[in-house]
Amino acid sequence: HARRMVVERFTFREDCDRVRVTATVEAPKTDEEIELQAASDELIAEMPQHELKLGEYFMPSSMNWLALFNSHLIGQSGADASRITKLLSAAKRWGPGPDGWHQNDETWTCVDQKNLLGKTT
Repeated sequence: HARRMVVERFTFREDCDRVRVTATVEAPKTDEEIELQAASDELIAEMPQHELKLGEYFMPSSMNWLALFNSHLIGQSGADASRITKLLSAAKRWGPGPDGWHQNDETWTCVDQKNLLGKTT
């Protein structure tokens, strides 16, 4: 279960060597949305810092999505704006993997592409 979230605004700020962004969403409207938000906030706030660090390494897109909406709960200054830009941009490659369960995942090949220098393009 998740509540409907309507973004009201994005706020950008410079933070050392990168631009950070946070999103402000419309307040929950129903009792169910209020309960879902409270439960979600509680779970997110309890997440240990070492798990956040591991998440930033192994799943940076997901962790930046988390920071976009919940940076105040996890002690961060916001999401990396370049990661969010990539998330909200159209993917150039889509499709399932070659075998196993990957055959059923239409997003399997929607991953970073790297140039000869190893830089994500």
